[in-house]
Amino acid sequence: MLCAGLDIGRVTDRTALVVMDNDVVTEAHIVPSVTFREQAAVLEPLMTRLDLVAVDGTGMGLGLLELLRSMGLPVVDIIIGGGNAAPRIIRDGGGNKRAVRAISVGKIHLLGRLLGLVHAREITVAPWCCNRDELKAELGLMSASFTKRGGLSIQARSGHDDLALALSLATLARDLAEQLLSRGDGDGAQDQGADAATGR
Repeated sequence: MLCAGLDIGRVTDRTALVVMDNDVVTEAHIVPSVTFREQAAVLEPLMTRLDLVAVDGTGMGLGLLELLRSMGLPVVDIIIGGGNAAPRIIRDGGGNKRAVRAISVGKIHLLGRLLGLVHAREITVAPWCCNRDELKAELGLMSASFTKRGGLSIQARSGHDDLALALSLATLARDLAEQLLSRGDGDGAQDQGADAATGR
């Protein structure tokens, strides 16, 4: 199953699309800061063959997300909040048989999961992956630290982090793909499956 993560650039930032085939990163695309319509034209041929794309739709990214959705691409809205909240599937109308509207997840949980997989060498980057060296450099700059108030912070020590963020979204899509692409049997099963997929 081909899953991907899309980190949408804000104003002057670039947009990044990272594709995973199981635990192998096969593609890492960078789209320059142009209009959302121009970005959608670049992204469409890259995304049509994918099974699921987790898109950071918070803030300004919502415009591009809605444009990609209107093109019939397999996108799901990821609402990234503060803290360490585990992924929660939000369905239209609330029932487990309804379409998935979005997934909410805490940024610490999202990036912590990625760092854990990278440190355990459970993710590999294919030799043919475009922008391979830049992705690996970004991952090397990601670090966890405590804030003055004792909270946990995970971020890049310097430079860009868009490919790393896109990869964290791709791992979320991979972890939850089976749930999101099936109808499910009940609310309890959905909740347990999300916890198991994310290591809780």
